[in-house]
Amino acid sequence: MNPQHQQGTPQPPTDHGPQQPPSDQDPPISVPVNNNRTMPNNLMQSIPPQDNRTGFVSLIGDLNAKTGTRDDFIVPDESLIDIFELESDNEILSYMLDYEQLKLQNKPLSRTSECHCNINNYGHKLLDMCKKLHVFIANSRPVSDIGIGRTTCKHVSVIDYLLLSSKLFSLVDEFEILDFISLFSDVHNAIHIVFKSVLLHNEITHDTSQNATTIKWNDNKRNEFVNTFHNSRDQLTNIMNDLENIYTRDTCTQQDIDNVTGEINELFHNTAKTTLSKPHYKSRKKPNS
Repeated sequence: MNPQHQQGTPQPPTDHGPQQPPSDQDPPISVPVNNNRTMPNNLMQSIPPQDNRTGFVSLIGDLNAKTGTRDDFIVPDESLIDIFELESDNEILSYMLDYEQLKLQNKPLSRTSECHCNINNYGHKLLDMCKKLHVFIANSRPVSDIGIGRTTCKHVSVIDYLLLSSKLFSLVDEFEILDFISLFSDVHNAIHIVFKSVLLHNEITHDTSQNATTIKWNDNKRNEFVNTFHNSRDQLTNIMNDLENIYTRDTCTQQDIDNVTGEINELFHNTAKTTLSKPHYKSRKKPNS
């Protein structure tokens, strides 16, 4: 295998026009990580191979993998294409040269990273998984993180990733590694990601209320917000007790989930009303009858 992309490599068949969002033929997959040692195997088993997939793959989370800037794809040896006379086989070429889709979307093949750590065992397994399943590490490739590869843990390492199928890169509208906020994690930076979407139907529910209340975030009051949140001990205790009760039971109903979600939402809302600026009222016009 050639370590670098060579000029003159046969080009994969191209589809013109913007990519459509994934269909619902492949339902979303959640991969709970209870044991980091088995995580790469869990991912490998949960994501079907590219030739068996009817949709695209998008996976985000803490993978505990340090990958440096090693390639997450394989460049096939051109001589093999000649020997097996694959130049006219569009299906095989599309599979072997899937990484060329990134170049067609003006995304860099080479990754960059602010992490200067050595690659760990999980990193090798993650890179191997990417090559086998034809998914790509998005960090340092799209939008505001392009050419950066900002650290995601303790300002030192990159272990939180967004993995994408090659054709999904064209649908990434926003990608950013946010500043660390202790309220949301112990050591990890949040990953902000927005995908473009296409409205598939016209059934839109309108809010017919005359006024909607919004509270604007004030970054200067961040510490006050966090302190007020932490000091809401009664509400936090109630939420933790409810979660503990659900955990110890054999079943969890939709009502249980709705109740806890409502409590958490109320806690954030009350904290915002207490610490941030006064509510702003936005008038909303009623939809035309």
